[in-house]
Amino acid sequence: MYLPEGYIYSSLEGYAKGKLEDLEYKFRLSLSGGELKYFNNKFYVKSGSFEFDKKSKNIDLTIASPLPDYVILIDLKGDPEYPKVLLSSEPPRETRKVITDLVLGGGESQGIISLGDILAAQIPQIGSLIKGVEKTLGTELSVSVTPQLDSFGEAGISARISTDITDRFSLEYQRSTLKNPRESYVGGSVRITSGTSVGGRINSDSSKEVRLRFRGKFNF
Repeated sequence: MYLPEGYIYSSLEGYAKGKLEDLEYKFRLSLSGGELKYFNNKFYVKSGSFEFDKKSKNIDLTIASPLPDYVILIDLKGDPEYPKVLLSSEPPRETRKVITDLVLGGGESQGIISLGDILAAQIPQIGSLIKGVEKTLGTELSVSVTPQLDSFGEAGISARISTDITDRFSLEYQRSTLKNPRESYVGGSVRITSGTSVGGRINSDSSKEVRLRFRGKFNF
């Protein structure tokens, strides 16, 4: 089975019965191997299954990524859209180090399994921020997790959350593990014309920034 992020070896068993407009069905997809790619790192499918029927879906998946000094293990269980996640390593490493080492590979984190969203939820301050924004705005959010390296060589990660309130007004939140207060902020922007927008940010140290952006072609 080919996915946007790789492929999985699988076998399918189950049944479907009844009329097409009121079909009863239950299937189990057994996952026996494969290779997925997130953040330019290869993850190998160790074991897993995906069960679904008319009322529910359930995933139970273990993937592993070998790094030079240790192996990252990720277990996903439950609803595939909001799975319970166990992030670990062999030999054991601190969770934040594991996440940082992983995302420093760059590359994509999305696919059928959105690993970027899952990792964001593993950092308490980022996970609570996402839930708080969802509860406040009650709307769909765009979440991206990216690696960072500050001028002092400190490595970290950030989660950027953005949403369009209207076709002209957007909000964004970013929370970073770095100590630089400018890397954690809340902001917004207003599009005045197709090429002009005004935006502002309030950083975690309460400092403020205002930006005017203008896009166009100039002939000199």
